[in-house]
Amino acid sequence: MKSATGSSGQSLVEHVLAVRARGGVGSVAGSFWGPNERFWQLNNSLHRLGCGADPELYRHFPIAAVAALEGHFKLSVAAIVDSGRGYAERGLRLAKERFRNSPELIPEIHDRSITIGELVAHWLPFSQLSHYESTFDTLLDLGFKMATATAVDPSYARGGSGVSDPIVSDVSRLWRHVAEAFEMRHILAHEAASSYEITFEMARSAVESCAMLCDATEAVIWSTAWSDVPLTQLEMNASEKRQVDDARQRLATVMRSARTDLLGTAQYAWLTRNHFAWRSVTRDFVDWGASKAVGHSMFPLLVYSGQKVALVRRADEIESLMHYMRP
Repeated sequence: MKSATGSSGQSLVEHVLAVRARGGVGSVAGSFWGPNERFWQLNNSLHRLGCGADPELYRHFPIAAVAALEGHFKLSVAAIVDSGRGYAERGLRLAKERFRNSPELIPEIHDRSITIGELVAHWLPFSQLSHYESTFDTLLDLGFKMATATAVDPSYARGGSGVSDPIVSDVSRLWRHVAEAFEMRHILAHEAASSYEITFEMARSAVESCAMLCDATEAVIWSTAWSDVPLTQLEMNASEKRQVDDARQRLATVMRSARTDLLGTAQYAWLTRNHFAWRSVTRDFVDWGASKAVGHSMFPLLVYSGQKVALVRRADEIESLMHYMRP
């Protein structure tokens, strides 16, 4: 059974997948680039208009700013819930009634068409600032507004370069401006409001405050839910290196087991020769794949990533081969 989401006739799953495709899912330097790119576009467009444009044009910006904030909200909620470690349970509590009434979605989750986090994010209300705040209160198990008051740029914080100024200098002021943006959005989206005028300053406040709330939200998430997730290039390199070491140890174990099983047979010598040849070819291939990044900070990450994939596949292949060859 399909759950219609509106006049388009799309099922809920189709709707979520369409939102995912339009939204620019992905992150750069710890930020969700889709919504953040949208704020960059809005800010540039507004400043190209300047303060002397047709007032009608300014009416677009509060609606677009809150829409971008909602997109960021949904991506953040989905990512946190899908990260596990207790966050999935909190997310399920937020949307438990909707899950209880939608058993037809279980196969879609099982098939990984959509995630639990995407469903939770889709179902959560988002018509006022309190919905935003209470969601992160519950998901992160903290006072979200208070946490934003001390949130700093996560890349700077991870770099250990000393004390950094908070992203938000005045939380009460930010909350007031974002609440005003929600109110403007509601009026402009649901009323004719022909005598309601939006000025350049009002439009700029909506865009800048919503963008700042996104920045502060990301900083809070990186200091809580993702405190142990690699963020800086150095952290990513070190994490990938640890995974390479683990994959190499597993392959060594698999090879020892295979050689023990093949000891005294012709296949023993063949596997030994083959493995030395594989090591040489793989080393050349991985180095070639990362060659364009030589001299850049990402070079070690690309090398480690290639090594990890090769090591994991090799171990899987040897295990599969030995399963076939053992009596």
